[in-house]
Amino acid sequence: MIVDATNASNPRATQALVFGLLAFMFPPSAALTASFAIACGISGRAKARAGAPNGRAATIGLLLGVLAFVLFGVLLAALVLFG
Repeated sequence: MIVDATNASNPRATQALVFGLLAFMFPPSAALTASFAIACGISGRAKARAGAPNGRAATIGLLLGVLAFVLFGVLLAALVLFG
């Protein structure tokens, strides 16, 4: 994907950050919002590598999404095993 750096924006980076935070704020929807954070984070990082801004926001959103997804899986496994 080619991005014009003079008129670039990166809404996927912001979306990744928001979805990553929402995954921790609303645990019942953690798997869904974490999945969105991961997808938007990957897309936002790709745009940032092509010259768009907010690469850090995309990275933080991606990491929050992965962390929320892992924690959700661990909690779900604990519920199934010990519940």
